[in-house]
Formats: sequence, structure tokens, C-alpha cells
Amino acid sequence: MSVRVFLSFCVCLLLLFCVPQRTASANPFIISKPVYAWDGFYWGAHLGAAWTELLAPPSNDSGATEFSGGLSVGYDREFSRVVFGVLADVEINTWDDRGPVVDPSILAPQLIMHSKLNWFSTLRGRIGYRYQRFMTFATVGLAAGQVETELYAGPPGPAPFTTVKDEEWRFGYALGGGVEYLLTTRDAIGIEYLYFNLGEKTYGIAATGQSVEQEISGHTVRATFRYRF
Repeated sequence: MSVRVFLSFCVCLLLLFCVPQRTASANPFIISKPVYAWDGFYWGAHLGAAWTELLAPPSNDSGATEFSGGLSVGYDREFSRVVFGVLADVEINTWDDRGPVVDPSILAPQLIMHSKLNWFSTLRGRIGYRYQRFMTFATVGLAAGQVETELYAGPPGPAPFTTVKDEEWRFGYALGGGVEYLLTTRDAIGIEYLYFNLGEKTYGIAATGQSVEQEISGHTVRATFRYRF
């Protein structure tokens, strides 16, 4: 093969691969569409309501609906419409419950438990499926909450003779799901539901020989906003 034929072949290849791209990009009538994908890091905020349950047999109190809101960070990666991600969030929870867990009797005094959940946080993975700008997803992971508990033992009235106080972080799990919608290539809004359980703990009153097993769990529904960068 001569040098002239080889050079002619190279020029043809360059024209084949480069000229159509230059022509398309220079054409003012061709409008490129934005690419919508759940790829990259993001930060976000959420606002919603929570229903927290205090289980301390024989008393089971679901409590009232409380405000919840907080912040989140995470990362998503999309593979052929399937989205894998990991996120961490923290929220303020205003749940506060107080009530008797054991009614007084001739042999044993009354027990009253007062519990508060101040902070709630999760570290979760999630998997979703994208259809155009919508994505549905399921999520599961670890949960942690700062719980304050006071246990009063004594006869009915304002002056209990024994008090046990405890404040600690409790750990458990969270699971749920939701849907997201991409407003732009960076902004997304959504709705998310979570169930969380912070496990059980037994409290005892040494002076009376009584004990109660406490379990805290709950549900939260959030409106979410996320910004990708």
C-alpha cells in the first residue's frame, strides 16, 4: 500500500467520525434534550409527621401525631433504570409520652413511665426503578434515636417515692419506601414512608422489686426535597 493511499484512508475515517458530529452541533434547529438521571451526590431536607408508639406491657400507647423535620445527604448510581443508593439523615422529633404502665394494687404501687424522643437518625440503603422522571424505591437500614425515660413508682398522687431516670441513644432498624420526581436535572421532590424500631429495654425499681420492658417504635411520612451537585 502506497503512502498516498494510506493517507487517503485516514482522511476518510476522520471525515466519517468527525463531520457528522460537527454538523449536528452547529445546526441551530437541533435542540439537545436534558438528561434526567439519579446519579451523583445530593443533600436534602424533609418535613412531615410522626406517630411514635411506646410499648410497655400491659400498657401500649400509640401517642399523638407529632411534627418531624430534618436534613439528609446521600449518593445514587443508576444502571439501566435501576437506581442504587445510600443515604444518611437526621431529624428533630417532638414525641413526648407520659402515662401509667402498671396500675396500683394492694401488693404493688403504681408505675408511671415518661418517655421522650428528641433526635432520630438513619443510615440506609435504597433501590429504585426509574420511569422517565419518576422513581419508586424501597429502603432499609439502621436507626438511632436519643431517648429520655423517667420511671416513677409509688401510690397514686404527685409524690412518688422512687424515681429512675435514663437518657441514652437507642439503636434499631428502619424500612420503608417512596416515590421521587425530577423537577430539573438537579432538583427532585418526593414522598417517603418509614417504619422504625429502636428496640427494647428493661427498667427496674429495686425498692419495690418491679420491672417493666419498654419498646419504642413508630411511623413517619415525609415530603422530601433533594438537590444534586
